[in-house]
Amino acid sequence: MPFVEISARDAKQPRPANSIMTLREWCERSGFSTVTGWRIMKAGDGPKVTRVGNRRIGIREDHHAEWLDGLIQSARRERKAKHQK
Repeated sequence: MPFVEISARDAKQPRPANSIMTLREWCERSGFSTVTGWRIMKAGDGPKVTRVGNRRIGIREDHHAEWLDGLIQSARRERKAKHQK
């Protein structure tokens, strides 16, 4: 996964851990398109989703951070296993 640049707005104004991003905001922050975001969610590989309304979902800031940490840990395990062979 490529590094994601943080906008000046995001860097200056940290959001509370329980604030909710829209799917579009989450995709922008993660560095991929909305379609790719939906694919990740549909495959069950995304962060925990918070239902905001009958037809609307969001991703909490803390769930996004947990998801990223999980991706990093998984990549480290794969790299370590690859080098041990």
